Amino acid sequence: MPPILPKDAVDAAYKYLLDIAKGTNISNPRVEQVELIEENKFWLVVLSYETSGMSPFDIKKEYKEFKINSENGTVIYMRIKNLS
Repeated sequence: MPPILPKDAVDAAYKYLLDIAKGTNISNPRVEQVELIEENKFWLVVLSYETSGMSPFDIKKEYKEFKINSENGTVIYMRIKNLS
């Protein structure tokens, strides 16, 4: 078992998202996927959230994928998760 738990990996991903997306209106965050990958070296975390534009009807759901070091919780990358 890796030193950090799934909850810790999700927390690291969410904190990273909030830090990198300052000024963006993020609402309704959800955990979509948490998976231990590459011989337990990394956590793969997928978060979704809604963003709103200029009008209240301009709401878009976005998905971000995070790769997190399972030893220390460092975010290796964040990228757009395509569902297609």
